[in-house]
Amino acid sequence: MIIVNAACKDKDFTYLKSHLSGRCDFKELPDHALFALQGPEAATVIGKFSAHAAALSFMQACETEINGIPCNISRSGYTGEDGFEISVANQYAEQLACLLLAEDVVEAVGLGARDTLRLEAGLCLYGHELNEAITPVEAGLQWLFKKGHSKFPGADKILNQLHLGTEKIRAGLVVESKIPVRDGAIIINNEDRVIGHVTSGSFSPSLGKPVAMALLERNSANLGNTLYAIVRDQKIAVTVTKLPFIPHRYHR
Repeated sequence: MIIVNAACKDKDFTYLKSHLSGRCDFKELPDHALFALQGPEAATVIGKFSAHAAALSFMQACETEINGIPCNISRSGYTGEDGFEISVANQYAEQLACLLLAEDVVEAVGLGARDTLRLEAGLCLYGHELNEAITPVEAGLQWLFKKGHSKFPGADKILNQLHLGTEKIRAGLVVESKIPVRDGAIIINNEDRVIGHVTSGSFSPSLGKPVAMALLERNSANLGNTLYAIVRDQKIAVTVTKLPFIPHRYHR
């Protein structure tokens, strides 16, 4: 079972269908919903309903039931926190949502909250740190590629970058002011030369200051280096820092 990026759904499905062997059936499940139960209390909550799911480690999955509702649950998420993603048929979605929200420690949040968490966790988002012009190697996702494999989209360029390195890399930035630095802001060095751009940026509630990720020239991305973001014609000082901004809390 694969959950693809929504923006890339059509081209991902086309690619999968064209490369699967004749022994495989491809079945879309548009009648399913997905819940992400995330945070330090997630395991306690899920344990009330499924001991099987609560016993999972990070990136493991199982078929189970929650109060008689059949679910596919993986111990994963895109927040940097421990948590679970729960796939369920649409006919049970409202029932499951009400069941989870009845727990005192569970609150409903939207994609804005998820986006803040994934930024603090230094996680890439398609359309920001990744797109058809930014490769996974430039985005710092070299670990995705298994050695010896060469049959995947963009293999020629990606394999070359894995061997020789890239001119640009993804880096973390801590903003030295209260002004958030947003997606698309130009980054310059102390000689006013453009050396990259911000891919994601927001205020970090956990750190109490704005942070950002940027695609920078490799030789400008040294930890501790002071650069400048252009925000409404102002130069805002930023400091290159390691990622993630907040340590991951996955259950391994």
